[in-house]
Amino acid sequence: MKITVQAGVASGEVIAPPSKSMAHRHILAAALAEGQSLVRRPGTSRDVCATIACVRALGATCEWEGEDLRIVGTALAGRMPASSLPCGECGTTLRLLIPVCLLMDVPVTLTGSPTLLSRPLGVYRDLARTHGFLWEQTETALTVKGCLTAGDYTLPGDVSSQFISGLLFALPLTDGDSTLTLTGKIESRPYIDLTLATLRGAGIDAAWTGERILRVRAGRYRPTDSRVAGDWSNAVPWLVLQALGDPITVRGLDPDDGQGDKVIVSYLEQMRTSHATLSVADCPDLAPYLMAYAALQNGVTLTHTARLGYKESDRAHAMQEELAKCGVRVEVGPDTVTVHPVTPHAPAEAISSHNDHRIAMATSLILSRTGGELDGAESVNKSYPSFFDILRRVGIGNDYANSDT
Repeated sequence: MKITVQAGVASGEVIAPPSKSMAHRHILAAALAEGQSLVRRPGTSRDVCATIACVRALGATCEWEGEDLRIVGTALAGRMPASSLPCGECGTTLRLLIPVCLLMDVPVTLTGSPTLLSRPLGVYRDLARTHGFLWEQTETALTVKGCLTAGDYTLPGDVSSQFISGLLFALPLTDGDSTLTLTGKIESRPYIDLTLATLRGAGIDAAWTGERILRVRAGRYRPTDSRVAGDWSNAVPWLVLQALGDPITVRGLDPDDGQGDKVIVSYLEQMRTSHATLSVADCPDLAPYLMAYAALQNGVTLTHTARLGYKESDRAHAMQEELAKCGVRVEVGPDTVTVHPVTPHAPAEAISSHNDHRIAMATSLILSRTGGELDGAESVNKSYPSFFDILRRVGIGNDYANSDT
């Protein structure tokens, strides 16, 4: 879908959407419990709906009650999935659920888009080979079969925290206690901590016992009544507009919660006065927004950017390509990105979202200053279906019509 974004000034109040990262975790914990749980305000983004569809296929009952989701879970023992697990385009859904599927000792097929199945899965594939589990992967499906057992596991910490979180969810349901030892640099550690907090809330004993070692006790998930926190990640566009001087207020964010992306407040402040050098090792989803803000302010050098190549798009090069249409020069290195500040001009051709929700939202910030067309605007449905509606409500005109259901 191609839309036109008009240059303008945003003003008014925005409520932060529910955290997609936390919604996935609360829904999965509820599905793994025996009994009835309530997940309050998980949101209806396409990614969250993928996790709901998958836990339903695994036998959980999920019913909407207004904005809340009531879930009757199952501990999965002896269950055969009712169907394949439709992960759509969501890497979190896929990576959290693979170890859960390995608890059942029956073949389970997880499906997804070619883009999803092309994202790194080597950590799990290596685990499957080591333990003799079935691993059959095609362009759009992955079939696994095994019987995950308690034990001592070693895996890299520098690929994605989602592999660690997936095992943390599954290992409590094995026949004993386990440890996870992480090698290399531990990327996105705050997301691991979010998983641990979710597990503790559901009655599972899992914790760090050292800088690189996690201990997981065998146990059973208990039903919960949980509320999904406001999402720092998807509130970033509004915080960027605020930092640009627009009179906009963002509500519903907790500065004391464990989301790593709340570092955006500090990062924007550093960038406001100088060309800052910032690491995105623990907050890779911030990179496109930081690049957009940098183009409008004092530039930036981002470090630890190699992982941006394995997201919904190759985000560093995608932003480089699209910002160039507005006259902004971006240098992309193996593990760094430098944005040189300039006064952007309206693009002569449409900006492309690269089918990536964060590219769509980040480039919309540039267009809010220059005006111009954006192709692939519907990609925001992956995480923030109401984004353009809210953007229009606070004064940045656009002709987006949300058709996602």
